[in-house]
Amino acid sequence: MYEYEQKMKNARKAGISFTDEEETYLRCARMNGIEILELIVMNNLKEFARTEDVKKRMDAMNMISTVMDIKAVFDKSLCELVERMVHYHKAPFAGV
Repeated sequence: MYEYEQKMKNARKAGISFTDEEETYLRCARMNGIEILELIVMNNLKEFARTEDVKKRMDAMNMISTVMDIKAVFDKSLCELVERMVHYHKAPFAGV
């Protein structure tokens, strides 16, 4: 589970309901970011597993390492977005 998913789960436990629009926005952000990055990792893992060429294996591992770093940054950005949404819902007169 990504950190942003845990933050959403905790917010729901605290009684915060996200709007349909907010849920859709977060789903789209996940699909356009994390899922694409996961696909890149899987493709490079396959390349790593099927080739004996040392250079190709190193290239695949370097790409995986870079993408994992990007995923961490993307997760952090989604966490900040969720935190802002939670703050909005907790604010007096939220949604008015």
